[in-house]
Amino acid sequence: MKAAMSQVEIKEVSFDLDDMVHGTSATGRDYAVVDTITRMTMAENNIKATGPALAYEDGDKWYVLQIQSPDQAAVLAAVYPDLAEVELPEGSMEMEE
Repeated sequence: MKAAMSQVEIKEVSFDLDDMVHGTSATGRDYAVVDTITRMTMAENNIKATGPALAYEDGDKWYVLQIQSPDQAAVLAAVYPDLAEVELPEGSMEMEE
């Protein structure tokens, strides 16, 4: 993962806070789902990735995780089973000029 990400340059990340969805899991954990757009350069290609970011509370801290694939969602569900119930929109990636 470290080697793959060394080839990526993040240019911009934006969060759509106006359409953020708040919730509480079955165990009482607060969370929010925020649509994101990430623009990056990878192997001299400009790429736009869209998808959800999940902000969630663990103890007294908040964490933000961008979910870009089913594998990432599966890892999240394994670590935080109560967040597996959260419906996350599917992400996408496309080339930009």
